[in-house]
Amino acid sequence: MWARRPRGSSRSYEGLQPPWVSTTRVRRDGTRITGAVVTEWDEDLGRAWIVGPWAAGDGDAWMVAAAALLDRALVGLPPPVDRYEMSGDIANHRLADLAAARGWTATAPNHILLADAGGVAGCAAGEVAHDGEGFIDFVAVDPACRGAGVGRQLVEAVTRRLLDRSTLGRVCLTVQDHRTPARALYARLGFRPDGSLVAYRSWTS
Repeated sequence: MWARRPRGSSRSYEGLQPPWVSTTRVRRDGTRITGAVVTEWDEDLGRAWIVGPWAAGDGDAWMVAAAALLDRALVGLPPPVDRYEMSGDIANHRLADLAAARGWTATAPNHILLADAGGVAGCAAGEVAHDGEGFIDFVAVDPACRGAGVGRQLVEAVTRRLLDRSTLGRVCLTVQDHRTPARALYARLGFRPDGSLVAYRSWTS
């Protein structure tokens, strides 16, 4: 069983490294901001996470603006970083088209699930983000102990703690599309769908 917070999630900008204010790139039309992109990276892993791009316009206009913002984000990366990932809602076809134009491949979807104080649910380890929302980072159960309710107990215990500390009174997690038993458990515990994310990567391994 596995749950995790989406890296570079729009809900966790304050935790980005380097700080998001130093990596943000914008497009302007005069004094009006018409687009933006934020970047996070890890030189040891050689990976970068692109948050966005967001751009005004539709169709070709959006694609031109978004591609330019993506280029600016990639140019600003340190030399050890040569693998890139951006993610967005699975329904964001424009982002999918941008990724396809770069030859980036899509991962399996990760589904966002949400629990609030009205329906207690849980996971094993997490934190409360700067915006006050609780995030479940992971759940792990020894294979020999699965099927005995251990995962459920972990989920309930940790989520209660996060709900107690969350100023928004809610907890978020993501779960991979193929993890059917885990998704079923979270549903039974009161987590409800709140979106689905898919990442596009510049590498295939």
